[in-house]
Amino acid sequence: MKRARNQLEQFLNESNNMLQKVMECIDGIILPIEPAFDEPIEKVKWLADYLNECQDAKVVFGSFYFVIPQGCDQVRENDKKTPRIQHLFAQLSGRLRREEDEVYEKEILSNDETMKKYQMMKTMKKYQMMKTMKKYQMMKTMKKYQMMKTMKKYQLMKTMKKYQLMKTMKNYKIDDYYS
Repeated sequence: MKRARNQLEQFLNESNNMLQKVMECIDGIILPIEPAFDEPIEKVKWLADYLNECQDAKVVFGSFYFVIPQGCDQVRENDKKTPRIQHLFAQLSGRLRREEDEVYEKEILSNDETMKKYQMMKTMKKYQMMKTMKKYQMMKTMKKYQMMKTMKKYQLMKTMKKYQLMKTMKNYKIDDYYS
């Protein structure tokens, strides 16, 4: 019985030593976050959950790994078709615009009163455009006038400075002469 007891104690010591080494290893693990764990078993559970999440993410990523290249191929195929689609769209848009204009003109030509209003609107637009052009030309002319006015002021100031300088020079020469 003593011998069995000694064996159990020895087994218990070995188990304790192994448990101590496991706990030291667990404490030595550095986590990317710093959660507060009361017991090492909580840290082990957290690590197990984390590893499971990583495994799940790996499975999901693996499924995307095969889907993404297929999606890229489809995008490349669509990119090749895009210029053609844009060209067709432009053609259809132009055709639709022409047909709408034709229908609109037919409606206008069928009704004299509407035709007169249409012609009047066109005339008014031309008049407004001419009016705008005249305003623009007038503004241009005014700017030229203001610029010329500014130039004349500048030349006048320049002339006045020359005159004052000449006057000063004369006064200086006269004073030198009498001194």
